[in-house]
Amino acid sequence: MSNTIEVPHLAAEIDSFADEVRKGGLICANKHYGSDGDIRYWGVSTQAYPLMERFRETAVRQFEQACGRLPSATIIMVNHISADRSPGGSGGGWHVDSVARQYKGFLYITDCTDLSSGPFMYINVRPLILFRIYSAVKYLVTKSFRYSEREVARLLAAFRAKQVPMLLPGGSAFFLDTSQLHRGAAITKGERILATAYMYDAEVPPSIRLRVDANNG
Repeated sequence: MSNTIEVPHLAAEIDSFADEVRKGGLICANKHYGSDGDIRYWGVSTQAYPLMERFRETAVRQFEQACGRLPSATIIMVNHISADRSPGGSGGGWHVDSVARQYKGFLYITDCTDLSSGPFMYINVRPLILFRIYSAVKYLVTKSFRYSEREVARLLAAFRAKQVPMLLPGGSAFFLDTSQLHRGAAITKGERILATAYMYDAEVPPSIRLRVDANNG
């Protein structure tokens, strides 16, 4: 399940950071334009933005509480979606990040208080161990962490689970084990700006290393 956490900030600081995202000028390692219209800023500078450093520190503390150790690496990514540019939302639909525990921290930069805003969503499957077994077998067979809408509907029925949208105002943060099914919902109104702290207790996966390489667009 997710834990809502507090990241100290001023409203003006959140607004100023949101304006930097909209102008496209965030200081980062790599700016990536997704085919779905999702704009992602990888390796956002925590030195340039004190808000991002406080977010990173807060997420790392949550990781330490969950795992009993500090992450070996933390990467901040900020993504920007809008109803006109990326109506399908973010993340490419339902997926898991890993078949084992994988924690991330999230911080809404803009308000995301209703379903039309494209909130982050997850499925609260219990017991999680049974879903992880299913997920591991699926990956062995298909080599995919992606789930179709039909497959998700079957899982919802089998586990008597529910979709949980994270509906929170800008400046709100939460922490989640992303071995649970999750996605960014479709957005039909306005925009959504979300910061994500990717945390690892081993090597950073090659796909993520590629994203924070400033030579790759």
